[in-house]
Amino acid sequence: MTRKSYDFFETIINALKLKVYVFGHAALKPDNWHYPNVTAPFNRLYFVFQGKGLIHNRQQRVELEKNTAYLIPMNRTYSYECTEPMRKWYLHFNLELFPGNDVFKNTDVIASRHLRNANAIEDLIKKADGESLETIIAAKASILELLCGFVKIDRQELEKSFKLAQKYEEIFRYLENNISLQTTVASLADLAGKSVSNFSTLFRKDFGISPHLYLKQELARKAKVMLLMSDRVKETAFDLGFDNEFYFSRFFRKQTGFSPTEYKKRTLFEQTEPDAADR
Repeated sequence: MTRKSYDFFETIINALKLKVYVFGHAALKPDNWHYPNVTAPFNRLYFVFQGKGLIHNRQQRVELEKNTAYLIPMNRTYSYECTEPMRKWYLHFNLELFPGNDVFKNTDVIASRHLRNANAIEDLIKKADGESLETIIAAKASILELLCGFVKIDRQELEKSFKLAQKYEEIFRYLENNISLQTTVASLADLAGKSVSNFSTLFRKDFGISPHLYLKQELARKAKVMLLMSDRVKETAFDLGFDNEFYFSRFFRKQTGFSPTEYKKRTLFEQTEPDAADR
């Protein structure tokens, strides 16, 4: 009996990684939810239980309404405000096929889905409150099911990601765990078993940018994420191979336009919101 091949499924499902940075729910008032021109390296997923809010930029104006889920894509700049008392659930996350290749990276506008059953989100919050592996797995499954309704990647684009994930699997794995200021194009070429010149040519052909620029972008991306998870700029700087936090801060400002402290404050405003359970 010939076994059916599931190479495509196995590669994609093993490469697909859900990273959750912040999970919470908040009760808001118009005077405590007003944040202009916010850009984040992660996606935001909202669900509004009651009340109304507004997210907007020059291209789009979205009114947040009851019983509706919203996907706010990464690396897009929006202003956030609350027009009346509002209770919402929120999730900050990345869903990646490989490091730096988020499923929603090419999503240009906020997407929305009306959910008939608001209890599904309440159940998700209860699962997240659980402390067993069973409830955590169930919560992750619920999040992925919710995200399914927002995914708009066609087969051709997925197949391209599939081929790149296979071709650069070892390099992506290495960068995910080891990227630092000391990571060089030569070290990646060595992993690929190619000369620097040959590797650089192939890489540019596959990704449209040089591996040197890719490394710089990935280092900045990793720095952004690490800052979201840590209160210490110095700790992030040293973990990424910088000799001191001042050199790191110059690098970070050049890449983002903000100091690490400013960036963290602007990006993680929801961590300072009053928890709905405390209201």
